[in-house]
Amino acid sequence: MVDYWSLVIFTILGQSAAGIMMLLALSRRATRSAVRRTWVAVIILIAAAVASLGHLADPTISYFAVTNVLSSWLSREILFAGLFGAAMLLWIIFRRCRLLRLAALVGLAFVYVMSRVYIIPTEPFWNSLLTFWSFLSTAFLLGASLLLLLDELGARCRAGGVRQALLGRLPAVAAIAVGFRLIFLLLQLARPRPISEEIIWLEIVEIALLTAGGGLGMLLLTRRAAALPPALEPVADAVALPPGRPVPHGRAEPIILARAESLPPETGETGKNVDGVSSIVAEPVAESAPEATPSGLQTRDCRAGGLVFWTLVAVALVWTAEICGRVLFYKSYVWFGM
Repeated sequence: MVDYWSLVIFTILGQSAAGIMMLLALSRRATRSAVRRTWVAVIILIAAAVASLGHLADPTISYFAVTNVLSSWLSREILFAGLFGAAMLLWIIFRRCRLLRLAALVGLAFVYVMSRVYIIPTEPFWNSLLTFWSFLSTAFLLGASLLLLLDELGARCRAGGVRQALLGRLPAVAAIAVGFRLIFLLLQLARPRPISEEIIWLEIVEIALLTAGGGLGMLLLTRRAAALPPALEPVADAVALPPGRPVPHGRAEPIILARAESLPPETGETGKNVDGVSSIVAEPVAESAPEATPSGLQTRDCRAGGLVFWTLVAVALVWTAEICGRVLFYKSYVWFGM
């Protein structure tokens, strides 16, 4: 399988779009921010569909690939890609929580059908349910990384630097995804596969990048969601601040704990209502009085620039690791002449 780059792009992008929707469904929040993130998933899925055409000898007759749905997993993959896109658009138009959950379920089915394309007896390295679990963990990992990045970028546009993305579930889901991704990777590497110097280097690079990116991402999520133990404060400050910038006195960033349920707007101790979801604000401890913002939150320096930079680094490491892993997946293909 020489020409596999279009498949690498299609599977990586398709799974990341599914991961975004599954994580949004876990948040149980039918908000404007969830709709905006769904648009990102739609754009990613469209890019994946366009990339998949590169694997066809004649893209102009690609519609024939969907004519064998009853017996071909490849045809079902194309069908579920379309159903997934339609489900996301329905959720965007009507904005009902049930439609959000439906889009997430169709996204999960899309990942499963995608994995079944490769579970074939003639390819020992692929012929296992590890292929599905590996694809699913990739979906959650890439989806979590994109949601983290989108929330950091959005925080720079919101008054007071309010961060509101899945703080209850995203750290746990990201940690589980990284752990399972590493486990499934090691289990897959124990299966029969071709061995070459290039493949060995890809394995080493993927494990190293995935560990580094996942660890950095978890540190960022932990830093945002709750106070760290005193022993880890220097590490958190080094991650949160750009190089050469002094550490301010006290905590420079308010802690935003977004609840999963939609609550009526409240004021006072619960802070400003964000997209229909009340946020509990723990005021930063500082030597001087905090600065008031237009949103009603009191905060000093939010370290937005440093957090965005390190979030980009974490996302780049994770995505590079997954691309290396997917290249390794296709390079492990062996033609048996059947």
